[in-house]
Amino acid sequence: MFEEFIAAGSGGQGVLLIGQIIAYSAICKGLEASWIPSYGPEMRGGTANCSFIISDEEIGSPIVETPTILFSMNQPSMDKFGMAVQDNGLIIANSSLVTNITAKESIKVIKVPAAEIAHELKNSKVENMIMLGAFLGVNPVITIDEAIQALQAKIGAKPEIIALNRKAMEKGAECVK
Repeated sequence: MFEEFIAAGSGGQGVLLIGQIIAYSAICKGLEASWIPSYGPEMRGGTANCSFIISDEEIGSPIVETPTILFSMNQPSMDKFGMAVQDNGLIIANSSLVTNITAKESIKVIKVPAAEIAHELKNSKVENMIMLGAFLGVNPVITIDEAIQALQAKIGAKPEIIALNRKAMEKGAECVK
């Protein structure tokens, strides 16, 4: 197994956390992982993305130019990275903000209405966890339980925050079934 990812969106959308959770969970499973953030000087609202790799073999280079999987949280991210996805790859697109899919015909695209689902959960901050859950619903490279363990290790949040994030991941996974 060798998967190359890019998670991209605006600062504050939690794209870096998506990568951290998947990479950390992979390491806990005994896999190899790399994670590289990229963001502008702006805190919230500027562009942000991360590239990460998980593999069952040693990773030669952490650089991702042609991902197998793209998380696109907004339209500028789709415009920038959509055509870079490898043939037969996967795009998880936040259909609340991505209206024009820019991708090759061989790419599988999953549209996730993350803002609408987050609104149902009464918390817009969980859109990234909804997107992560949707991905895990089609590619269970890690389980939701493993993702939650990684989230707890990363943010050490209160039980109610963890419960909300679990619910968001579960809703994301449900929307792709």
